[in-house]
Amino acid sequence: MKMLSWLFVAFITLAVSACQTTQSDSTTPGQNLVGNWKGNWTADSGSSGAFGLKVLRVSKGGRIIARRSSPAHDSDATEEVTMGKINGNMVELDRGKGKGSWIKLSLQKMDGGHLGLSGRYSTMVGKKGKKTAVMGKIMVKKAK
Repeated sequence: MKMLSWLFVAFITLAVSACQTTQSDSTTPGQNLVGNWKGNWTADSGSSGAFGLKVLRVSKGGRIIARRSSPAHDSDATEEVTMGKINGNMVELDRGKGKGSWIKLSLQKMDGGHLGLSGRYSTMVGKKGKKTAVMGKIMVKKAK
């Protein structure tokens, strides 16, 4: 009986410490994503520009609602509402430009304790019937 009691105490201690570690981990997506993110995109072809993301809401189920400034190759659009989801430590945003358009970013700690999102994007460019995919990378830091 005593052994069972000690096992129970050990299990509870382990469970509580695991929960505390998960909640304090700043590289876990969730509410850490809410706020303004600023940085750059760079196409594989070498062109580049500013990229901004304002995460408005993250639901308990990991769904994301955000506004993003136009990254690559969308000269007619300055800002769009985008939806997304959290998958592990990855943030996947729908670019809403058809098949082949996506943004996949990983949440990580940067120098100086800042949070950063970095990853890849793909967007479709060209006229109807002659669209091609352009790919590149995105790197943003969370604004304080």
